[in-house]
Amino acid sequence: MRSGSRDFLHHSGAPRVLHVAVDTGSGVAAAIADHMANGEGFDHHLLLSRDRTCQIGDRLERLAASVTELPAGRLAEVRCLRATCDALSPDIVHAHSSFAGAYARVALSRRWQARIVYTPHCYAFERLDVGRVVRAAFWLAEAALSLRSGQVAACSPLEAARARSLPGRQRVTYVPNIGRGPDSPRESPPPNVIRVAAAGRITAQKAPGLFAEAARLSWGSPQKMQWVWVGGGDPALEATLRSSGVEVTGWLDRDRALRALAGSSLYVHTATWEGAPMTILEAAAAGVPVLARRTKAMEALDVQPLFETATDLLELIQDFPAGPAITGAHRCGERLRRCHSSLAQKQALATVYGQVPIGFDGGHLGRF
Repeated sequence: MRSGSRDFLHHSGAPRVLHVAVDTGSGVAAAIADHMANGEGFDHHLLLSRDRTCQIGDRLERLAASVTELPAGRLAEVRCLRATCDALSPDIVHAHSSFAGAYARVALSRRWQARIVYTPHCYAFERLDVGRVVRAAFWLAEAALSLRSGQVAACSPLEAARARSLPGRQRVTYVPNIGRGPDSPRESPPPNVIRVAAAGRITAQKAPGLFAEAARLSWGSPQKMQWVWVGGGDPALEATLRSSGVEVTGWLDRDRALRALAGSSLYVHTATWEGAPMTILEAAAAGVPVLARRTKAMEALDVQPLFETATDLLELIQDFPAGPAITGAHRCGERLRRCHSSLAQKQALATVYGQVPIGFDGGHLGRF
């Protein structure tokens, strides 16, 4: 166990929030950092294990009063959570994503139930890379665990609706993710070139094959296009992108990635399932028009315009720079910036954390 800049026993006196994240990285790590930055009036601590396959930077460490690394192994992680709660006595345990949500609700006694805030960052039963039986098992698990949840801080309208459909009496609050632009000047695309960018971890969830197909189809277009994927991931999927003429940058530090995204002509989102992707909000924050694949999550966020196939996508791109589709994308970006601001997140987190009875003594958790 490793602690950060402050010892657990010497803290500011503000109510303590313990953020728990398992195998975290990419957009979830950015979302947790935003929650710590915008959860004003609270002393934020972090218990996590990292996804070593992606870049997450050091913003989490800079914002947290203490950082504790989870040990290897699921049972060891659960025991570490219990030990950390014993030592830290947090007023709130904010669990991020499925594993952390399960750990907090199973490993901690029912005395902690009102203290647990759960943000799924996309429920596992939304996944489309597994069969119906597996998705049903994920739903049953979340349904059972919802009986032990105090609150859900949902990251998207769809996630909030899913949480409300579960049988538990958990409070559900929509806490919007936020996007931010780069700290340094953006890059600019070459003259007379449409730079089409995607961003994030290259996995089956992100459907990079659709992006690659669109890039191949564009070879016959009279418009000059440059296709870029900002990020990295599965080597085979990276190879598919490169063979279609897509530049794959690999993982960049956060500001460089944001500059590359902000310097694009268009941002294209091809994912097949998710909660509220940070990259769409980051593109909107930078004023880059967003073209997104039609999914329930995108429809719930009212992202426009939407496409379904690579051919549909190319038709939208041909509207650049001033056609109806691109004009609509700019209007959508303005709305996303307004609804996904730091102020909106601060107000929502104040509601969530304000519903937790502060001053609780969670000691005597028993033994696992």
